[in-house]
Amino acid sequence: MEKVIILKGPSQTGKTSTLLLMIQELKDKYQSHEIVQQDFEFSTTDKFVILKVPNLGNVGIITFGDPGRENDVQKVLQWCLEHDCMAVVGASRTRIYKNPPSVYKILRDFGHKHKAKVVETTPLRFHNNVGQHLQQDNVNTICANNIISILFNL
Repeated sequence: MEKVIILKGPSQTGKTSTLLLMIQELKDKYQSHEIVQQDFEFSTTDKFVILKVPNLGNVGIITFGDPGRENDVQKVLQWCLEHDCMAVVGASRTRIYKNPPSVYKILRDFGHKHKAKVVETTPLRFHNNVGQHLQQDNVNTICANNIISILFNL
């Protein structure tokens, strides 16, 4: 495990949308393909995939990070290890708490335990009407491409 990237922020700030765009961008632009995919029956958007990314290796992407998903996150992190992922990208709320451990803490501790470079970032958000002329999908795409750049260049 070389890298763990945590896309963190409050609910409804574009984390899942950004990671779904990132998955599609890796498939379309980088000819990546899924070697593991898990949809979750309680959500139409939450998913976990492991992509084989040419010239990079296997990357696990976890789009869910809400409280109550801690056991799911631990399970898919184990799958990442079993599939020799060189990186994990996960969404998380920003809170850190120990009992029970938050998704954020689980991801951060996983990175440190496996001596990975841990990067924390946030989705791009509008404040005080600045940038309101931009479409949120365009902003999420910018964020997705930034994460892809971190994958390739860190």
